Amino acid sequence: GSFYLHCDWHANAYIRVYILDEVFGNNNFKNEIIWCYRGATSPRQRVWARKHDVIFLYTKDKKRWTFNVDDVRLPYSKTSIEREGYTKTGFTTDGICKLNPKGRFPEDWWEIPFIRPNSKERLGFPTQKPEALLERIIKASSDPTDIVLDPMCGCGTTLVAAHRLGRRWIGIDISPTGCKLMRDRLRKNFDELNANPPEIKGLPMSIEDLKKIGWADFQNWICERIGGKSAEKKVRDKGIDGYTFPERIPIQVKQSESVGRPEVDKFEVAVGRYYGPTRKEKKGVMIAFSFSSEAYNEASRSKIENGIDMQLKTVAEILGEE
Repeated sequence: GSFYLHCDWHANAYIRVYILDEVFGNNNFKNEIIWCYRGATSPRQRVWARKHDVIFLYTKDKKRWTFNVDDVRLPYSKTSIEREGYTKTGFTTDGICKLNPKGRFPEDWWEIPFIRPNSKERLGFPTQKPEALLERIIKASSDPTDIVLDPMCGCGTTLVAAHRLGRRWIGIDISPTGCKLMRDRLRKNFDELNANPPEIKGLPMSIEDLKKIGWADFQNWICERIGGKSAEKKVRDKGIDGYTFPERIPIQVKQSESVGRPEVDKFEVAVGRYYGPTRKEKKGVMIAFSFSSEAYNEASRSKIENGIDMQLKTVAEILGEE
């Protein structure tokens, strides 16, 4: 088997020497691949523009591994094509330069454009890689029906590329939101996965599970669970974490116990600001693991005095445990 690892320039050297060489053995190091690309650079920058990433390749066995070079050959340059057939002693067995009809042997530096902001491929995931990058790796280092494992698969680019190339695949990620994004992406790209959607194992199912996940994943899980959608960050900063659908009632999510009166007061202000002074019917939904008695009293006062219907719901209610 083959193992590819990508990380940013801050940690590359440490990961190779202190982790990868220790795990796989330095004899099983095969390549330091340079993935390079172009893009805009600040005119005030005083160092060379950082326009490449490093990918390490290790193998499990120092003598046996899959490398399908013919599947990843590249086009010859114009000058190479023009020189085909010239004679040079020692260059080939018969002294004649011959070009491989499948293309030239690929180098360990790859010029593959990163995903542009307006690209249809872009999902908005911060570490998303181009599908072309993963397709090259998978073609070279696996055969059809082989298993491709990505243990930190983010938005699922590896899985999409593997499925397209006829490989079996397993994806792992710590983020429940990322796992759902992968599933939806696969279903969008492949018709056969609409009828039989990929199974997601390990999603949070209990209150204890939900207490352990990150705040952003908790927020997304709650909003999706009640049929709503998370808000953009600039809106979250104003006290609104999401909206119900289709009514667009503001939602605020608290990953904590005993949420009290001050938090309800702040959300009341956010809801009032969202609807404006002329709107008569105003509603808000606040979700937490539990609320204090003062929080419930404050929600009642808000409805009577200010006409804002503040619905306080516990996670247990959302899960259907109460």
